[in-house]
Amino acid sequence: DYAQRKGGQEQLIEQMNTKYYYFTRTKGLFRICYPKERPNTDFSDDALSRLHMGRSVIVIFIVAFFVIFIAFWTGVAGCWRRSPGNITATAILMLLACLLSAGAMGFWHGVEYYERERVVGEEFYQQWSNVSNRQPYWVSGLESSRMHF
Repeated sequence: DYAQRKGGQEQLIEQMNTKYYYFTRTKGLFRICYPKERPNTDFSDDALSRLHMGRSVIVIFIVAFFVIFIAFWTGVAGCWRRSPGNITATAILMLLACLLSAGAMGFWHGVEYYERERVVGEEFYQQWSNVSNRQPYWVSGLESSRMHF
């Protein structure tokens, strides 16, 4: 709408009709859903790395919670039987769970670094035109963190 009113913005209008980041979408944990036709989404290597790191965060946290669940029952059995071996196994499992959680947090910070600091392609908002950066977050479909420039 802004580009049509201003005039002389044919290239921008063409991009808005073809580039996927101008389309309305819903971002889930594992997929990005478009309500109409799916635009061409050629991701760069860095964008794919960011996507896979984001997925890895979820998987590593699930494994860490599973290890905590196993450690809980090992600890209950160790206290019930007063077994030093079970108590030691509980400590080792809790250490493993903490290391897994720390790894997941590291991946999360890696994803955040890719989103905020690395300008690696057109799929990142730093490369977008000023027209799309001026839109409020609820219009463009992105999270509210985009408004903190």
